[in-house]
Amino acid sequence: MAALHDMIARWSAVAAVCVALVGCSGLTQTPFQRLAGEAAGTLAAAAETLTEHRQGRLSEAYAQASFVSFAEALRGVGERLPREEGAPRTESTRRLGQELQQTEPLLEAPCLASSGCDASTQIRQLKAVSEDMLQASQP
Repeated sequence: MAALHDMIARWSAVAAVCVALVGCSGLTQTPFQRLAGEAAGTLAAAAETLTEHRQGRLSEAYAQASFVSFAEALRGVGERLPREEGAPRTESTRRLGQELQQTEPLLEAPCLASSGCDASTQIRQLKAVSEDMLQASQP
């Protein structure tokens, strides 16, 4: 019986340490931080997809299909972000939502064909907003 109590005590201590580590490691995020982080990842993937397509490593069909998914994943997120639980009620949070909304046309019509559009500018814009979202997602 004493052995059982010792084992329970050890497992309880291990569980307490695990809970403390998870709580301190930033794995617990607010819905705002989680949504901003997801948006950051999606925008970074979009920028990388456009870069890889421009360098001839991805077909236009593959890149276009990817952008359909990116656009769908981020549709409406710019409007939701400032209202999400845990969102700081600041002007910068509102601007962050606006920045995200401004990427929607880039995701709907990425510069994939050689039609005179400026893919480099689109890539820079996607990366910049992705970085802003990533910073906002940090606790």
